[in-house]
Amino acid sequence: MNETDDQQLQKQARETLDRRAETLDAATLSRLNQARQRAVAASQATSHVRWLGWRMAGAAAAVAGIALTVLLMGEPTPSLPNNGLMLSDLELIDLDDDLELVAEPEFYDWLAEAADGPGDA
Repeated sequence: MNETDDQQLQKQARETLDRRAETLDAATLSRLNQARQRAVAASQATSHVRWLGWRMAGAAAAVAGIALTVLLMGEPTPSLPNNGLMLSDLELIDLDDDLELVAEPEFYDWLAEAADGPGDA
């Protein structure tokens, strides 16, 4: 079939259906109208459900992103109290053994001179 035959067939079908629709009784027209109304309502309800699904998926993705960000950030590093000294640093200093070095400040003077090098003075 070519295009003109298709157009003629469509025209004849439309005319036949229109003539038949004019002769339908009121009960049939009412049932057709109710069926059309149900189909329109069902299509609108489906679109609302579809939008609700997308909203829920978007909200779930946002919550997952926030949770992942919080988990990956980890705990903040603790600030050091007492001018940067922590209790664990104080445990490294054993005052009983180090009192001997503190009592001899000449040793520190000699150490500083030796670090400057023999040719610097």
